[in-house]
Amino acid sequence: MFQDFHLAAFPVFNSRTLRLIVLPLLIVSVGPFHSSAYSGPLGVVAESELSAESLDLPVKSPEVQTAIGLYQRGDRQRALEALQLACQQDKTLPPPPIMLARMLLFDGRLTEARPLLENSAREFPQFPGTFALLGNIALHEGRIAEAEALYEKVVRLAKEGSFAAEQKTQYASRGFAGLAAVAEIRRDWTSAKAALNSWLQIGPASAQARYRLGRALYHLGDRKNAILQLKQAHAADARQELPEVTLGDLARESQDRDSADSWYRQAVTEHDQDPRAHLALASWQFHEGELENAATNIETALKLAPALRQARYLSGLIVRQLRRLPQAEQIFSQLLQDFPADFPASNQLAITLADQKTPEKLQRALQWAEVNVRQYGQRAEALATLGWVQFQLGRLGDAEQTLQSAIQGGKALPDTAYYFARLHAARGRIDEAQNLLQDLLAAPREEFSHWADAQQWWTHAFAKTVSTPTK
Repeated sequence: MFQDFHLAAFPVFNSRTLRLIVLPLLIVSVGPFHSSAYSGPLGVVAESELSAESLDLPVKSPEVQTAIGLYQRGDRQRALEALQLACQQDKTLPPPPIMLARMLLFDGRLTEARPLLENSAREFPQFPGTFALLGNIALHEGRIAEAEALYEKVVRLAKEGSFAAEQKTQYASRGFAGLAAVAEIRRDWTSAKAALNSWLQIGPASAQARYRLGRALYHLGDRKNAILQLKQAHAADARQELPEVTLGDLARESQDRDSADSWYRQAVTEHDQDPRAHLALASWQFHEGELENAATNIETALKLAPALRQARYLSGLIVRQLRRLPQAEQIFSQLLQDFPADFPASNQLAITLADQKTPEKLQRALQWAEVNVRQYGQRAEALATLGWVQFQLGRLGDAEQTLQSAIQGGKALPDTAYYFARLHAARGRIDEAQNLLQDLLAAPREEFSHWADAQQWWTHAFAKTVSTPTK
């Protein structure tokens, strides 16, 4: 019933809490910075590669494998035809456009996936998987009430549909997972607990549901059962976050720095051969300004798992803050060789090249920054970095215009504000630069590439006249 769908009929358009809970179903791995993902074009960059397994599709289906290969080579129409053939041979598969949309969403291509999903909602109005993915997109884009309605529809369609028992459970689980995500974003932990308990009633083996229930219980003050659920989740599936790391994250969220530090260190003690424990501690130490300790722990994480993508990225951030710019350049360059579409790495590479200030490095920085603006022009970070490169090249007028574009429609990111401070100082607006800089030094290091530069500037230029800001 799903094979008569043609791609040409549809146009192709060109927070930390969100990273934990948005798009939990099929699109990407979810987790905090030091877990299975870090910030990217979709809010998350998955550690896993595109595969049948990562898309929750049959691993042994040759047609599905062929479709993935064709998609990766850019031939979406033939990929769709291969998926149509797969559906003819396996009637339990989702509609072909849904499977293609999953591939697009995995790569962060929301605008290209949306028309496929919208059409599928019209063509297959009783298929709950379409509405689950539309709910994920709505949630990611901040349309919370719309997402809630879509997830409620998923649960209803799963209950009413003539699906096999296993499929009913699968679809209803996605609906309850989405409703829990809505409640988590709203910080309505009672509703989150209810949705997660409903999920566990139909899927008691779900480690992800149990993990998220542990988080909800923690926020509700039931620390004992929270720890129990987190430990059970990890015991059921070792891919779930380490319990001590999650507890460190929750303490950090609650501004309990002593407890956070204790939990992260306990994670390393309890799981000294797990790179995630060392990555979590390094991330915490980076946040706290313990750069040398962070460098030591990230080195240990990389010895245990040399290919771990988010550990490599954090390593680049750490050595960049330590002003080891050639080393940072090498790290980000190698990341881009392995993951050419990695925006965070290409953005950091442009910044790192610009900060080395040689003519050759500045020209390379400009090339990277301009490419990023063409590819990710909707991202404020891309525009801000281009403005910074223009500033370093002495093109102050261009820099000011680009930085103004970067802050249209929202609050300036810490790096953008730093670039404005430097621009104000260059134009003789010292008071404006000083006021911006004073506020900036309270920004978290992991959100501020130039924290060390800002601190040094403050110390040399302003610290004698104004008390030093504290984080």
